[in-house]
Amino acid sequence: MLQNPLYQVISSKVYDELAFPLQNMQLSAREIEARIQEAAALWQIDALLGRNLHSLSLGELQKVMLAVTLIMKRPLTLLDEPSSHLDSNSIARLYQILGQETKRGHSFIIASQNLFELHFCDELILMGRGEIAGHYKREEKALYKEKLSEWGLLFEKGDCSDN
Repeated sequence: MLQNPLYQVISSKVYDELAFPLQNMQLSAREIEARIQEAAALWQIDALLGRNLHSLSLGELQKVMLAVTLIMKRPLTLLDEPSSHLDSNSIARLYQILGQETKRGHSFIIASQNLFELHFCDELILMGRGEIAGHYKREEKALYKEKLSEWGLLFEKGDCSDN
């Protein structure tokens, strides 16, 4: 999923956008409908299904694009700044959904500049100047917090605290 949801819009209607990847996967009409209804309920976008994508707020569009990305049920998904344009309730919902999907065996690679999101990750790969500057497991929090502090990225209460 791209950072800016406007760059990945293909259709004009929300419903068609959700259906498009499933049609490409050659799923049956019944399976497509079931997945669309499941995704709409999960992402709380039921009321948006008949709307034009270009009439949505960026937050609404981000939720639609997250639904489009996850509707395919791929084992590995790359998300670039998935919480951008979302309000705090939607961010909480995003990570609740990602947590549920992870328990089902789905893996995510998340590119983010938001330190708050670190505590949702099982592993962290720090990049600096185009190179891997560190690779850490969740239990190595003190090590990556030290590295981030060296870079001047100080932790505020609520960032990646001792949760």
